[in-house]
Amino acid sequence: MDIVSYCPLRVAARPFVTAERRHALLVVCKATYLLTPGASVLHESQEDVNEEDNFWDDDPRRSVYSPGDLVPHKRGADVVLVGHAFAPNDVPVRSILTRLCVGEIDKAIEVFGDRHVTPMGELREGPRVTRVRLRYERAAGGPGTTNPVGMRLDQTDTFGAIKLPNVQPPGRHVTGPADLMEPIGYGPIAATWPAREARLGPFAGRFSLAHWHEAPLPEGLDPLFFNVAPPDQEIPEIRPDERIVLEGLHPEHARLVTNLPGLRPEVVMERASGRREAIALTADTLWFDTTRGICTLVWRGRAALVHPAEAGRVVVTMVGPGWASARAALVSPDLHAIAIAPDDPDGSVTTVGYAPSGPHPIMPFMTSTASAPPPRESGVFPMAPDFDEEVTFVGLDGPGADPLPFARPKTQAPPPAPGAPALLPFAPPPPPPPMPFQARDLPFLSPLAPPPVPPSPHPHGGGLRSAHEVGLPLPPTPPEPARVRPPSRHDLPFVAPPQGGGLRSAHEVGVPLPPTAPAAPPPPVQTPTPPPIVPRLGIAPLGAPPPFAPPAPVTPPAPVAPPAPVPAPVALDDPETVDAPAMIGPLATAEMAARVAPPPLPPPPEPLPPDSPAAEAPKTPPAPALPLDDYPIERCAKITASIARRRDERAEILEAEELDLARYTDLERHWADAIRAESERGKTRLLKAFDAAYVARLEEERGPITPAEYARLVVAGERGHAERTLAELGLPRASMLRIEREMLARTSADPSLGERLRHAIEAERAD
Repeated sequence: MDIVSYCPLRVAARPFVTAERRHALLVVCKATYLLTPGASVLHESQEDVNEEDNFWDDDPRRSVYSPGDLVPHKRGADVVLVGHAFAPNDVPVRSILTRLCVGEIDKAIEVFGDRHVTPMGELREGPRVTRVRLRYERAAGGPGTTNPVGMRLDQTDTFGAIKLPNVQPPGRHVTGPADLMEPIGYGPIAATWPAREARLGPFAGRFSLAHWHEAPLPEGLDPLFFNVAPPDQEIPEIRPDERIVLEGLHPEHARLVTNLPGLRPEVVMERASGRREAIALTADTLWFDTTRGICTLVWRGRAALVHPAEAGRVVVTMVGPGWASARAALVSPDLHAIAIAPDDPDGSVTTVGYAPSGPHPIMPFMTSTASAPPPRESGVFPMAPDFDEEVTFVGLDGPGADPLPFARPKTQAPPPAPGAPALLPFAPPPPPPPMPFQARDLPFLSPLAPPPVPPSPHPHGGGLRSAHEVGLPLPPTPPEPARVRPPSRHDLPFVAPPQGGGLRSAHEVGVPLPPTAPAAPPPPVQTPTPPPIVPRLGIAPLGAPPPFAPPAPVTPPAPVAPPAPVPAPVALDDPETVDAPAMIGPLATAEMAARVAPPPLPPPPEPLPPDSPAAEAPKTPPAPALPLDDYPIERCAKITASIARRRDERAEILEAEELDLARYTDLERHWADAIRAESERGKTRLLKAFDAAYVARLEEERGPITPAEYARLVVAGERGHAERTLAELGLPRASMLRIEREMLARTSADPSLGERLRHAIEAERAD
């Protein structure tokens, strides 16, 4: 399969065999965005698709910098982040509070400068910092832990001091090694680390991520193994216009709020049989590099194949704001004649497609005189001055290459003599002068109108015009002595003949070569028929018609009783020698005209089953229905707020609400799914109800949130210490977004409240 991309996204494909032993094609599209406030935009430099995991410093013993993109599937979506944490306004600080919010994810990490504990048990801190690397090497861990590359808390340096991790959970008061902390980070997890290796189950130690496509996928392999994000950074999906909040994670903005631009790719597979199938894509990996201020979004899809080397192409377009689908403007080549060459085991057949914007040639490679090409679909394509020049094809040298997938021949075809009258088709052609090669001079294509025929300088000679001049076989001329030589590589079209006469190639005149006879002096002598020509394997030229029937036998001048009728040779002017042009597939030969038809097309493949049987949860007895009438969304929101504010009292809170942990988890998941489903339809009723009840319970337990307190929260978020301010106000750290949304709803209903909040925020900023 070839890949034809009509957009700036990076695209890659890989054939593989599913667990059900079916051939499939994995297609991956990757977009790179520049993180900017409000709405992010496509980056001018798009990141390539990663074929495998990329490690820091190119050392597999370190943590992963960017994960491999060519994996068969994932469960849900991953959100991972690498780079640096940045102090607000580039002012040196003791610690930096970072926060990542994407979809359901609201995660915070506190980052410190270098610290160590002396042999006397004293905590010593290094200089204040403006940026710190976010790497698992700077978090807690070590061999035998879930973070094998982390810092061990029992390892001392030359002076007996113990280094403390730079990356730790927020709000944790650490005074020494005795204050244990769990490993934490935003980055991708390597496939060999315990957390991911445990997902292999019985395949641990036998399944290699780097070579997963070289053998059928193991039956029962959990697709969760291919997820690279920490468990608290996995979400069901990533929307094309996903909202992103980064705090302390951008070099220029202490709090960056942005949205993805809403772009998404569309992929269509065009098979050799002419069938077109849309490939469904899922956005399942969002990767941030805070040092460079970019993020990448990866879409994944797959389609069934008849065999790994199936011919065809994969066409990629993009839709979204500022883009329009280009599918209506694509010109699909005739794929029926595509075959796989014996020396091309991968089946990488070069095909050509383009979107016409003017009087370009149409099939079969001739300029149409009857109708104009179809109009191009309207739409602005950014970053491309001309659509035709920016389309990328596999196998073409560049935008200026010919619209046919072969090079220009060394010897060029002759032009007709200017002002020459056309003669009958039985007149022999003159020795033509050289002219530039034109796609319309292909002998295996039928032109819309025959070109002018130059006069012949040999009035007494007989000959035959080429098949593309007359379009059909012609009766032979009276027999004359002729010199016959076996077919060779010189019997090819498109070039000027030298002086002399001889046989043209079979595919030049459009008929198979008949058996020939030598010169017949009186009395005629019969010559035995030469052995037949055995066709060689190869690829028939695109659009080649079936060969014509050989000409009828011709009676010799003198009456002779031959044992069998022998066709007379076709007399031409003089022997000619021609050079071979560049052709599609193997080198063209005279025998190729004997091919009757391309090989039969294979049957279409069966559709692929769902992603993986392991992706489905094991069948269990149906759980009892949830008591939704007793626990509506408002009540669940209040329970969630109480637990978030008083985590140590979760058991008592659930007991007071007559719930156990399992039933509460089911209720919480149910309402979260309902909110997500409603949001996909553009509705926010359930989300607003949840936020209102959540904030109301917080105010019941700690008192109303005043305009001054809300102003403190807003300014703290701008300055990078919202976590600390939330703790000082007795509010849970996960409540920031809900409070912001609820206050916005309240100001919409009460404009005077909005005015008070605005004055309070201005006063807080002035302090």
